[in-house]
Amino acid sequence: MSRHHLGALCALAVALTVIAAFAPPAAAWTPAVQISEGSDPAWASDGAAAGSGASLYVVYLAPTDTEDRAVRLRQSEDGGATFLPSIILSGAPTSANQPPSVAAAGSSVYAVWVVGSGASERVWLRRSTDAGATWADSVALTPPGMTLGITGVFASGERVFVTYTDLVTHRLLLRRSTNRGATFAAPVDMGASPHGGRATMAFSTGVMYIAWAGTKGKIRLRRSTTGGVTWNASVAMQTPADGGSYSTEPWLAATGDKAMLVGRSAYLIFSWASADDGRHWGSARHVSGSSHPLAVDPMLIRVPGRWIVTYRACTDDGPNGCEVTPIYLRTSLDGRQWTTARSMSGAGPAYNAGLTRTSSNGLTWVVFAWESWEMAGELKVYAKSR
Repeated sequence: MSRHHLGALCALAVALTVIAAFAPPAAAWTPAVQISEGSDPAWASDGAAAGSGASLYVVYLAPTDTEDRAVRLRQSEDGGATFLPSIILSGAPTSANQPPSVAAAGSSVYAVWVVGSGASERVWLRRSTDAGATWADSVALTPPGMTLGITGVFASGERVFVTYTDLVTHRLLLRRSTNRGATFAAPVDMGASPHGGRATMAFSTGVMYIAWAGTKGKIRLRRSTTGGVTWNASVAMQTPADGGSYSTEPWLAATGDKAMLVGRSAYLIFSWASADDGRHWGSARHVSGSSHPLAVDPMLIRVPGRWIVTYRACTDDGPNGCEVTPIYLRTSLDGRQWTTARSMSGAGPAYNAGLTRTSSNGLTWVVFAWESWEMAGELKVYAKSR
């Protein structure tokens, strides 16, 4: 989600909603559950949810007595059946200036956010190695005096990766840890990132992937077979002729030797698939379908036996056409044929915030920021599962 939404943060009461994950095909989706607490303003965006085993973590911004944008985390230890009260990960007076991101692997969980404004921004990370029971002090991963794009965090095993864009040089930077975030290697320049959007990563056996919106309106993708020590040259993911429209908002998922990337070109959601560890990629396929000719904000996840994609369908391509729209979900067994789109958020403005799975109960979770018609002017964060 772009930063221009943050300006409305203090004026909106935001709630986090979780929708229960994808289980057997006959299972129904649960009603939306509010994650953010009370009626205070709150906000969540891409990368706001992570699952590991029976634990589900959701991070978002909400005010405190001393911070107008504190980083909060709510956690479930029973696969989403119940949620513990929120805890504050950031400390006064370090108000975050963009929604946080969270990742989990085994018993470790990591959250990152950006503090500061203008040319004095820094990426901060906080981690827990005991499934959220205790948290180490937050540490800065960037030096003072930077202007930063959207940051993200990704984890696999003991490896942790933090991505961010230097908006002065317009380069995407990657920091890597091999010891569950205790220390990080120096930043690695991954490539040009002129718009500072969020990068995406995915992990499979022996290979990992990273993608981001690069130059000339193309999504760039790189892969590594050395645990992120070295990376192959980037490739541009091509879309059908669309008048040179900008391609952005990538999201990756992988399993075994298969990988999939989704992204937006103009107002169309496309997917690319690989069946050989990312060595070769098929041509772009239209995912949002003829029923949703205008769509934005795709997200992707792999669960056993299928791919799941969510996106927001716009009413028109005007300045407000994508502001009042529900989130839709489609699934595919092979990445070629997709099920009929299902509305996840109902009526009212909604914004994708997270897509994850709790493996202990096989549930897939859709997390979103949502303004219902019954709560006009109040944006909330929710979740649903199946």
